[in-house]
Amino acid sequence: MQYLKYKNARDASWEILIELQITELPVKISRVIRALNIPLYRYSENQDLMDNSDLGKIAITADAFTILMDDALAIFYDDKKPPNRVRFTLAHELGHIICGHLSAAASITAKNKEPDDQDDDKETQANIFASRLLSPAYVLKQVNATTVEQIMAHCRISQKCATFRLERLQVLEQRHEVFLSTKGHSCYGQHPLERQMVKQFAPYIKKHL
Repeated sequence: MQYLKYKNARDASWEILIELQITELPVKISRVIRALNIPLYRYSENQDLMDNSDLGKIAITADAFTILMDDALAIFYDDKKPPNRVRFTLAHELGHIICGHLSAAASITAKNKEPDDQDDDKETQANIFASRLLSPAYVLKQVNATTVEQIMAHCRISQKCATFRLERLQVLEQRHEVFLSTKGHSCYGQHPLERQMVKQFAPYIKKHL
């Protein structure tokens, strides 16, 4: 994936956290989506609607999908999945929306699953947004979350998602050590958005140190 696409997804997650003044983990993703005026539809409550519009065929193979109907976006999701999985699912769909993956030519997302190394750019970008929104690296560092179990406890994401996140955090920690030895400062907090975001989480960080 091009770095610019990664950066855009990462920065967008910080902007959402700042804009909605989110100050603690776990991020309440359904409230985030509703605050952005995007309606949510549970599979269990909208089976007739999906069947009548052939959306039920997508629901068979996807944990969620976002559809553009009459210039308005809506997210449908499988509410029978485990809660931690649902949270990442919704954040992933929001990532597709925020990253501009829906248009007249591509009016529906039809793939939503756990992160995978074989994902295409759009799926990867949506996963980057979701993971950074639900588990911001600088906040996790400040509360010393260094294991899969600790990340799961703070962020309420699935074990697989937490494992992917931990791998990224370990890369960042190596970079942090290099920065300290070569530049005299950390790689964390170099972006003003990240500094502003983590400042909002100061009470949460203090509580969990």
